[in-house]
Amino acid sequence: MSGQTREQLQEMFLDIALMDASSPHDGAVFFSGPGAKRRAKKLCDKSDGAMKTVIDTPALKEFVRHQSHYFGRDSKLTLQEGYTVGDWISERFAAEASGTVRVFLDGIKPHGTFNRAEVPALLENEDIDRFLVYDSKPTLRGIEPYEEMEFNRADFETYIERKLVGIPDRRMSEKHTPLSSAGRTAETLTMD
Repeated sequence: MSGQTREQLQEMFLDIALMDASSPHDGAVFFSGPGAKRRAKKLCDKSDGAMKTVIDTPALKEFVRHQSHYFGRDSKLTLQEGYTVGDWISERFAAEASGTVRVFLDGIKPHGTFNRAEVPALLENEDIDRFLVYDSKPTLRGIEPYEEMEFNRADFETYIERKLVGIPDRRMSEKHTPLSSAGRTAETLTMD
């Protein structure tokens, strides 16, 4: 384990949370669910850099490189602090998206990162013109190919709300506090 103090580790992860989390115009791709993640990554890989998910950002790459060593049972930082940093990066990715965004859905967890951190930031982002949603359709024979749907902001919000109806609410011990509602900005991030 690192010889760094808790405060030094917090500072390191706050610096990581402030790294580049942007995407090209018309190039932000979001996902919810394991099948959706694979399809989103496949689309981005074929785009020759024109599209990316939050996983492709320098901020999340650096976070993932360090997270298993610094968060958890024998660490000076809690798992909740790890979720918080990951959520801040995801929220920034959504807040900085512009033009057309693409969203792959393979189920939505009410308290997953997509619904907890990204959806609120997407809905507040005035730089987004339209949402292209690719949703899986479960059938008796498995999952049908993704159906593409185009939404404006209001219809996207309604669609997501309808997808969440009837899904059990399995809360994490603490919920995500968005940067904007916590009065935080990139300059004033704290993990406390």
